[in-house]
Amino acid sequence: MIHNIKYKSNELPPLCNLRLPRRSGRSYRGNLQIKNNKGFTLIEIIIVIIVLGVLSVFGFSFISTAVHTYSKMEKQKSLFDQAVMAMERISRELRDANSIAPSTGDETLKFTKSHVTDQDSETIIKFSLAGSILRRTGDVTGVYLVNNVSAFNVVRVTSGTNNEKEEITITLTLQEAGAGKITLRTCICPKNLAFAGVVYSGRNFEGDWEENYQ
Repeated sequence: MIHNIKYKSNELPPLCNLRLPRRSGRSYRGNLQIKNNKGFTLIEIIIVIIVLGVLSVFGFSFISTAVHTYSKMEKQKSLFDQAVMAMERISRELRDANSIAPSTGDETLKFTKSHVTDQDSETIIKFSLAGSILRRTGDVTGVYLVNNVSAFNVVRVTSGTNNEKEEITITLTLQEAGAGKITLRTCICPKNLAFAGVVYSGRNFEGDWEENYQ
């Protein structure tokens, strides 16, 4: 082996004189191999993308269902509130009726009230369905009561010796796209119907019953 060979600073020694360092008593032989364990393979990246895609689909489906359910519940609540308001108005006024006109159809209810209020001096009241709108018509004016009505049915049942027991069953159905259908039903017993020879009872007060509005 040739020793003490000098090289210029801008020249590299020949490869034959390069020696690899020893480690643990063993020298490196053959090709120098560099191992790098960092990074991902293409298959691993593809698998991650597929898994994230599947999770995104399920997540979007869950969020979409939750939003749709919430929106439907909000619309149903609004529809239910309208139906309750309309039924409450009909029930309060019908309980004060002293006479009820023969029904001209299931979609019409007409009666005469015994008392008036400071805000409402009308006594002859009619509730009628026109298309999808339920209207309240008084002596002078008519008001829009509720919309989205698909059914308004009135059923009268009388019983007793002199037909003194009168029950009126009212069914109101509201329906709106995206909210479904809401149906309310109530049974009303007018308090002031006049019947000859009838004593006071829980259903008949012979004109002396009046609701106190606070």
